[in-house]
Amino acid sequence: MYKLTAFITFFVFIVYLILKYNHLIFIADVLISLYVFLLTFFVIKKLSDKEKQLEEKIEELNQTASELKAANEELHALNQQLLKSKKDLETYKSYSENLVLNMNHEIKTPLNSILGFTSLLLTDFEEMEKEDIVNSLKMIDESAKRLNSMINNVIQLAKKPLSEVDDEIICDSPKYIIDSIISTIKGLIKNNDKLIFDYFIPENFPKLSFKESVLNSLLLNISLAAVLNTDKGMIELHVYEKNDDIFIEIKDSGKRIDIEKIKNYFVNSNIEINTNEPEYRLYIAKQLAVKNDIDMKVDSNEYNNKYTVVLKRC
Repeated sequence: MYKLTAFITFFVFIVYLILKYNHLIFIADVLISLYVFLLTFFVIKKLSDKEKQLEEKIEELNQTASELKAANEELHALNQQLLKSKKDLETYKSYSENLVLNMNHEIKTPLNSILGFTSLLLTDFEEMEKEDIVNSLKMIDESAKRLNSMINNVIQLAKKPLSEVDDEIICDSPKYIIDSIISTIKGLIKNNDKLIFDYFIPENFPKLSFKESVLNSLLLNISLAAVLNTDKGMIELHVYEKNDDIFIEIKDSGKRIDIEKIKNYFVNSNIEINTNEPEYRLYIAKQLAVKNDIDMKVDSNEYNNKYTVVLKRC
């Protein structure tokens, strides 16, 4: 195209000189003016086409830049999510790895009680009153149940949480379950000097209607949620009676629980699951409560999170 333009320009210039030489100055001026006009029009058109192409390229580049920015933001969000998941996993792994070691003293307490009262019965059986024998056997039974519950807690924490637990309803005092949960919380937070654990349970615990494995798993998931949610501050476990019902209340001063996320686990089967986040543990607990007709509430405000389980008397 550029060679053709140069050739035509040269040809027009030769014709112009010939016309000038033959004293056809007017025709020569008209010819050169017309050529300059056409050449200018051609150049302007070419520049316009180039500008249009350039604008299209710029638009494509802007679109590509926007896509790259969106992809970068998505990668950044994904990276942050992965970092959070990694941190949650490391936190949970740390709790799991140190649990048996930290619970050494807690496990020894009911075990020593079993050994002590068994030894007492073996050596002084003939000299003991019937009431003392019965009380010793009750202490052995309660300590054995507590020890068994604590061992089950350790096993459950090492496995994926289950939302379905089969068991039969019994009428008994769940004090040994509460004691095992207290011991488990102590074991989980033993290495955290910034976290205080306070608890209160009545001495005379009434007999309640409950499923042993269900209640233990439910309270264990709530307790683990409180521990995972609280880096520093306080965790509380209180048991009290109200309107002839027994309330088991666990509080933590950690970050505010996202109750909507717990609800989403029920309604959205495609939601991404993080088994190490407090909301998922509370979802498992709530699912157990719903399936077994147990009244469980989760309340959250700017000061603390409160998880309440209500049990009926036999």
